[in-house]
Amino acid sequence: MSIVLNGTTGITTPDVTSDGALKIDASAPDDSLVVDASGNVGVGVTPSAWSASIKAIDINTTGFIYGSGASLTIGENGHYDGTAWRYKTTSEATYYANIAGQHRWYIAPSGTAGDAITWTQAMTLNASGQLGINTASPSYTLDVDGTTNATTYRKNGVAGKLLVKSDIVSDGTNYSNTGFTNTFMSDTLAFTPASASSEVWVSIQAFVSLNQTGGDNDAVGTLYAYTVQSNGTTIVSNIGLATGTTDNYIGFFDLAANGQVRHCVSIEGPATRSSDGAVRVRLYGSLGSDATANYAATMTMAVCTATFKEYL
Repeated sequence: MSIVLNGTTGITTPDVTSDGALKIDASAPDDSLVVDASGNVGVGVTPSAWSASIKAIDINTTGFIYGSGASLTIGENGHYDGTAWRYKTTSEATYYANIAGQHRWYIAPSGTAGDAITWTQAMTLNASGQLGINTASPSYTLDVDGTTNATTYRKNGVAGKLLVKSDIVSDGTNYSNTGFTNTFMSDTLAFTPASASSEVWVSIQAFVSLNQTGGDNDAVGTLYAYTVQSNGTTIVSNIGLATGTTDNYIGFFDLAANGQVRHCVSIEGPATRSSDGAVRVRLYGSLGSDATANYAATMTMAVCTATFKEYL
């Protein structure tokens, strides 16, 4: 009996083992190529006891490659026996599968030869080009479930900051301030950062109305945003003054006239954390005039949205 390669007799008088496997060992080392009775091939090793639904090639002690249905799998230190995946040797195990239009990478910790393997799908590239790390079902171009660390983040080739969390807080409650005294004009808008070392920015959009009903001088209303401690009253830092209106004030009136002015205003800036690590923001309003004479006026405000963004 001989084996013919490309029309030429290359290896003659091969051995046939008692279980029907073909063993070619002429002048080559033992077990250079072994084909067992199930059609599985071992290169430098006797094939593992693979499931009947799989045709596999085992390479040396731990490597393997097989096709099953529409999939192709390449791995190390494992085989599937029809019931469970099992370790070939006492060590870690890994495999990569191209299946159903996806690329999947699996890992397993060190285990004992012959024991069942519990795989973790560590990385997935789906048919839409979305890469998931530590998630089997990515929903974004890069979808990471877990903590990340990077020395540099670049957007379109330019170094920047990585957005790791974003929350939008809606309010809509009307708050009023009457008279000359300064006062907080909103409830606490709170945000819990994901990281202790990140930078948090807040962007607030509010609707403000200034209504003057008496007096001879212009009524002036101002609106600030402050971060506060957990008690809601102790100021930590000033985020900024409302912008988008004349001279950064929310309303002006002519000297001899009364009336009402409405503005949509924005405040944006870095937000300092309170002592417990959270970010709490309150809006702070004041009423005054451009002279010392008394007047009657009311300032009313409603927070439309407050957007917190956390960057690394």
